[in-house]
Amino acid sequence: MTNAATTSLSLKVNEQKTLTIGETSKKNVTIKFLGLTEERCPREDCSLCYGGYVFAKFNIVVNDQSKDSLILQRISCIPAEDIKPDSQTSSKKQVGGLDITLLNITELTKANPVSVNDYVVKLFISTP
Repeated sequence: MTNAATTSLSLKVNEQKTLTIGETSKKNVTIKFLGLTEERCPREDCSLCYGGYVFAKFNIVVNDQSKDSLILQRISCIPAEDIKPDSQTSSKKQVGGLDITLLNITELTKANPVSVNDYVVKLFISTP
């Protein structure tokens, strides 16, 4: 559990976490990483100027009120360290009065193949 105006968390496919966010107006948030659609090239074979996208799907419940599933995308050619919560390179959506940003997802490479079930996303959650 986290009790702050901002927090980050990591999730694997089918993993669910619950946290409390906010200092004065607390929100109970449950996030489940439902899965993804992989459209990126492995880094070694990438010939697209933008590298392709991966789309991550989440189910989010804020204060016991079910919200629609949320899809966030990540372009592969931008290094994770260059993606910041308030930059144009991040994929951010607002749900239940919270900003949810996809900061990173497991990199697709031929050298280190990873099963889709082992993908990990890193999210940044904040109150606007």
